[in-house]
Parts: sequence; structure tokens; C-alpha cells
Amino acid sequence: MSLEHELSALSVPWPATPDVAATIADRLGAAPAARSRNRRPWLRPALASLVALAIAAAAVPPVRAAIERLIGVAGGERIERVEHVPQGTRLDLGAAVTLAQARRRAGFAVATPARLGAPDGVRLGGDLNGRAVSLLYGRDTVLTEIPHASAMLAAKQIGPQVRLRFVDVSGVHGIWIARGPRALVFSGTGSTRTVRRSALPGAGVLLWDRDGIAFRLETRRPFADALAIARSMPTGP
Repeated sequence: MSLEHELSALSVPWPATPDVAATIADRLGAAPAARSRNRRPWLRPALASLVALAIAAAAVPPVRAAIERLIGVAGGERIERVEHVPQGTRLDLGAAVTLAQARRRAGFAVATPARLGAPDGVRLGGDLNGRAVSLLYGRDTVLTEIPHASAMLAAKQIGPQVRLRFVDVSGVHGIWIARGPRALVFSGTGSTRTVRRSALPGAGVLLWDRDGIAFRLETRRPFADALAIARSMPTGP
């Protein structure tokens, strides 16, 4: 499915946005550092509108590829489509702890989804970050919470046929990646990189951010169930 079709499936309301058509070419041609410095507060909530305008103007595949790499969620984790997904070892979710221990050691208010209640197991640390907390529900669902101050910089690489869907999670924007080939690629020093495959093989993943926390919900349950779980997370202080 092309990125144009993926964006057309977006059904969440978007706020009024400034006219970016005149500046999109300059933005795409700028160096990554320059784009970071020129980022505007309205860019994040208007991302789908910006990408849609860029796609309309894009005439060559390299430009389309650059546009797709603009999509980034979950505290620094960006999404890239690749022809061949690299192979890696299974993602390590860290050491087993109690929920109380996780909240104390991670230093933030780890929340649980009302739809699922208390987790069957809790993990702290691992590949994602020393303060990442993963809540385990049976054998089909893992909810990981990562504070932005400690979030990793990584690329989630997905295969060309994996479905990508933009969703509303209780007023914030999220991305659902359906099951299919994908890998999480961490960049190290120089040209080194670490590749990890899903902690839950055969699962889809829902990514969103709220109040300084990045959420990763991996589940083998249907999309509707995943969205219901995410929307049952507390949204208040």
C-alpha cells in the first residue's frame, strides 16, 4: 500500500494549519540539522497534512522516501519502509520486577490500561532504555512505557507490504503498524548498529506519545482491541 493511501485512511480531526506549500521544497532540501532547528510548534499536530502536501509535489522516488522518513513517533523512534527488513535477535525487555519496583526505579508514574488491569508480569530496562517499563499480559500483549528524557533514537524498519494506519488515541495521534516483517534498528557510534526483532513475534504494534511518555503496545489481538486498550489508558495527571 502506498503512503498516499495510508494517509488517506487518516480519520482524525486536524487543527487549522498555516500555509506550508510554499516552504515544503526548502524543508525537504534542508540538511537534517537545519530541519531540526527550524521545527515549528504546529508541525507535530499537522504532520499528516504536511506530508500529504509534500507527496502531491513529489515527482521522484527519492523525494518520496525522504518524506516517509519524516514520520516519527514514540520518543525518537521513527518509521522507515525498506525493501528488505534486517534480521536480528529478539528484543530484550529487561529484568523481572514488581510494578511497585518498576515505578520506583524508573522514576515516573507507570500507568496500566483499565481494559486489562494489573499486568501478569513487569520488566524494567533492556534494549529500549534503562528506564523503560514493559507490562506483560498473557502471551499476546506487551505495553512498554518510556519517558522521553530517556527515549532511544532508533528506526523501526518495516517491509513494503506492512500496513500502516494513523489513529486517534484519546486526542493524541498514533500509528498502528500491522503484523508483518519489521525490525528495530539502533544506531551506534560510527557505522555500527544493533538490530532487534519484535519481543512478541506475530504481533502488530501501536505507537503514541502522551505527557512526556512514549508508549509501544505490541499485541497479537485485532487492531480494534489494541485501540480500545490504548484508549483505556488514564489521560489525566
